Amino acid sequence: MIRDGYTTKAYQIEALRLMIEEANRVAVELRLNESLPITRSNIVDGFVAPFGFAVTSRSVGRIGTTNYQYMMNAAERFSGLVIAHYEIVCRDYTLNGPRLANRFNSNQVYQMGAHWLRAARMDVDALNRDCYVTIKASYSRNAYLGFGDSAVVPIYSVAWATNEDKTEPFSHYYASKADVEVYAPTDTLLQFNVYDPKYILRPPLVFTNLADLVGGTNILALTNFPHYKTNNMKVVSWPYTH
Repeated sequence: MIRDGYTTKAYQIEALRLMIEEANRVAVELRLNESLPITRSNIVDGFVAPFGFAVTSRSVGRIGTTNYQYMMNAAERFSGLVIAHYEIVCRDYTLNGPRLANRFNSNQVYQMGAHWLRAARMDVDALNRDCYVTIKASYSRNAYLGFGDSAVVPIYSVAWATNEDKTEPFSHYYASKADVEVYAPTDTLLQFNVYDPKYILRPPLVFTNLADLVGGTNILALTNFPHYKTNNMKVVSWPYTH
């Protein structure tokens, strides 16, 4: 079996190339405030999961620009986005943004969150069918600063979750499927994550000529994992999409 830390330089280069290609597609589809095209020179940080770990976890990695972090962590698919310098951005909204009462238009906030997920090609209809939806303010000034008034900061989260016993939301069996966070006054996307790949409509990142990337002596180990396919013991691609 391939050990978790096993990888090769060729695999890392190809994984980075595929993640950059997908990040460009996402940035265009979501009309992000991004310098396009994203290239290796635009990448300020990131992580390519070792191939051995990627086989078992189905997580390819993440890349970051000066504007966003792009995650490819669910069944070799793009699964999440977070604005760069998230904590600094939220702190600025908390200290300098408008003050609101402890009430908000939940339908308007839901529409913002659903819009961002649909734009990223996530299955919002299925999430709504399968999950409880909760909407709440993410920050209040007094909680953030430790003193002062309790005015709500207009940063809201929309979350989709299920539980196994199908009784009340957020029970002992609570399981998050997806969430979105927005700054409501400007409908600014702060972050989102889709944790269950069955709600991701995007195609996976496909590694062709995998035997050349990871070494022919390692291809037999792939047969231990049902989500990988071989053809006459020669790896055709990962994941197998034909």
